Amino acid sequence: MVRRNYTEDDVAEAILDTTGRGLSQNEAAQKRGVPQSTLSGRLSGQASRNERIQAHQRIPKSQGEMLIRWVLRQESLGYALSHSQVRACVEAILQQQGDNKPLGKYWTTRFVKRHLELSTKLGKRQEAARFDGFTPKAVNWYFDIRENEYGWIKPENTVNVDEGGIMVGFGLDSLVIGSSDPKKKAMLKGVQSRTWTSFIEAVTATGRALKPGIIFKGKELQKQWFLNEFELIADWHYITSPNGWTDNHIALEWLKDVYLPQTEPRDASDARLIILDGHGSHAQDEWMATCFLNNVYCCYLPAHCSHGLQPLDNGIFNVIKGAYRKELQKLASLTDSAPDDKVHFIRAYAKAREAGMRKDIILSGWRFTGNWPINRYKALAHPEIQPDKEKLLEEFKTPSPPQLHSDDTPKTSRQLEVGDVQSVAIHLTWSMPQKRRMSKQPLGHNGAGRSTAFGSLSVWTHHLRGFKLDKKWVPTCRDSKPCKHSKPQMAATIGAGMQDIDLFDAAATEGAAVVGGTNQNVGFMGWATAGGHGWLTSEFGQGADNILEASIVTPSGDLVTANEHQHSDLFWAIRGGGGGTFGVIVEATIQAYPMPQATVWTIDVSTKNTSCTACWYRFVAELHAYLPELKKGGLQGNYVLGGPPSYENLTFYGLFFLYNKPNGTTERLIQPFISHLEAANETTEFTSNIIWAPSWISVYKKFPDLGSSAATGGGATTSRLLSAKAVTKDVDALAQTLEIIGPSAEGPQNGFSNPSISGSMAISSVKVNSALNPVWRDTVVHMAVSSGWKDNMPYQQAERAVDDMTNVKGAALRRLEPNGGAYMNEVRSITPGLHWFNRS
Repeated sequence: MVRRNYTEDDVAEAILDTTGRGLSQNEAAQKRGVPQSTLSGRLSGQASRNERIQAHQRIPKSQGEMLIRWVLRQESLGYALSHSQVRACVEAILQQQGDNKPLGKYWTTRFVKRHLELSTKLGKRQEAARFDGFTPKAVNWYFDIRENEYGWIKPENTVNVDEGGIMVGFGLDSLVIGSSDPKKKAMLKGVQSRTWTSFIEAVTATGRALKPGIIFKGKELQKQWFLNEFELIADWHYITSPNGWTDNHIALEWLKDVYLPQTEPRDASDARLIILDGHGSHAQDEWMATCFLNNVYCCYLPAHCSHGLQPLDNGIFNVIKGAYRKELQKLASLTDSAPDDKVHFIRAYAKAREAGMRKDIILSGWRFTGNWPINRYKALAHPEIQPDKEKLLEEFKTPSPPQLHSDDTPKTSRQLEVGDVQSVAIHLTWSMPQKRRMSKQPLGHNGAGRSTAFGSLSVWTHHLRGFKLDKKWVPTCRDSKPCKHSKPQMAATIGAGMQDIDLFDAAATEGAAVVGGTNQNVGFMGWATAGGHGWLTSEFGQGADNILEASIVTPSGDLVTANEHQHSDLFWAIRGGGGGTFGVIVEATIQAYPMPQATVWTIDVSTKNTSCTACWYRFVAELHAYLPELKKGGLQGNYVLGGPPSYENLTFYGLFFLYNKPNGTTERLIQPFISHLEAANETTEFTSNIIWAPSWISVYKKFPDLGSSAATGGGATTSRLLSAKAVTKDVDALAQTLEIIGPSAEGPQNGFSNPSISGSMAISSVKVNSALNPVWRDTVVHMAVSSGWKDNMPYQQAERAVDDMTNVKGAALRRLEPNGGAYMNEVRSITPGLHWFNRS
């Protein structure tokens, strides 16, 4: 019987049957499943069909086979090529051979049909919903490919590329000419540039940084943008685009002119690998064709996972942007005229790259994300990873409990994701009779582990989302009806899984603002119920103060509404006592406010005298004495005390806001502070900038997300709430404390990072009847100290570092403020003398 899928071997056997084995053509054709006409033609000297077809093919057989191998391997790496991309690859081959004639309309379809190993199928876009963001499922999918398909590519040929951007000229001051009277302050006005400049950076897994691509906003490069001193960095790749962002043309230009020449393998047969995000410019037809011609494979990260899996996003870009800001302020304070923003950018960015593109920092980013050496468990341990949405605990779907050990304690915790109130109630109802330990985890941001418990059933409320603004909200009374005698107010009802950035954006779309933390990824509910301080809290109250009503599932499984009119004891407790302590909050109504105007003050102070650390901390202690008055005047924000290598010298950097105040208020408030700085100009240098914005959200978006950078090992912290008395009464005591807990002028030692101090002056002094520790109302600064170490640090040394942080640095803070307390969300459980829900 004739077969449709006979092979050339079948034809050869049929020919032998006829010529050497005594069979007729008809018999041989029937035996081998070959058409008799084909056998007859071949016996008369006719070439095979493949040979006849190949003679008319546009590309040689060897190149076709090479294309097939590349296409199949690229598919196994997580990205299958489209018809147009395959066509682009073939046309690129032809152009190399001087053949510019276009391919036929159906060439790709026929090419696929000629090769049985290829098939056209329906492709699906790699959307965020496939993995529900940065989850273990996405990480494991990526590393299955990384380990099985990319492992053979050498680290020196493995590159991560990403694009970042900076708004140049933001907040620049310059020298002006005015009165010789030092008491008269010169104010600079006028429109400053808000031009966006992008940069394309790439780093290898061996710690080498490629030359950057700089994308300026404009039509074409202008010679006057560049000065003679830039000759040393003239080999950077400068590009322009209408908006300062990348596009298809720029991405392709970077690939050809920057990436390919700088990553040429020592062995021409070696393949190269690019790890990159899913931007459309990285998958255009000509991009794929260029990669094919140069034996380059593309690894596209899962959607919304680049912040966890991309080396550049884990440490490198954070260092560059921090260093850039400092360099920009230095340059701006020294210029005698308003410089060209592009020139300013190049100068500052060149210095910033020196700080961020060090080999050790680059290698740290690769290690931390598990990309090299390849280690999926590094990525699975990333602090921002979220549980899988599809993970179900089948054992909790029935009344029968899971099998426990003889001591009734499971070896591992179970996690349950809930998407509605009924799910929460069902599992709480089941757990109570079983005496099962419970824990609540809105988002898992808490680094101190208070959202987890050994052997517990963890209720994960991240998917309980929602936002509804009501400009005339009133609380619910006992009869489940609105309280008629309550004064209407603007409020937002939110789900328990909402994050700060979600709330800020949702409120801003309706011209409103709500309080939240300084880290965009923090979950509001856990933050607020433990107190909660952030950019707006000094003005509008602590997070706990802003809770107006809450829907809570109690341990017995009952859903209750808690506010001032019903379940008032529970309402009192969750506002400062920790929301997960008394039940599972599934929804809350929080106060909302008209979007405030904002004045922003940035202050950057550094020492010139690097030989006297005690002198520096004495000076900083003197600056702290001004904080209580600044706070009373409405100024609120955060500051950092840092040292090398994050800063060139010991530095005090602050970012403060003032809301809805008349022009000139900020200048009057900070005048004593500035005068103190000016009097110390022989030993310190400083830059001070004041910016006004019509809305808080507009300026908030331009500043870095505090606390979002990833660590690359272990770490220890300590903190204390400090009153006005602690920062003003005894300057010597404060100076000695700062010297004990703060960074050194020498920088990191023995594998440990230089400690840093962060101060939050964003606390409300207005007393509210709630469970919040009363110490908060007397607090001027929440001071926290942190340090870290590499993940290969021996346990004994790390243990000594924790002991030093707890019993030396922490003890120094407790001596400074013996009657103070600590922030429930940040205090370490090993802190001596700690008393929960009490002054400690």
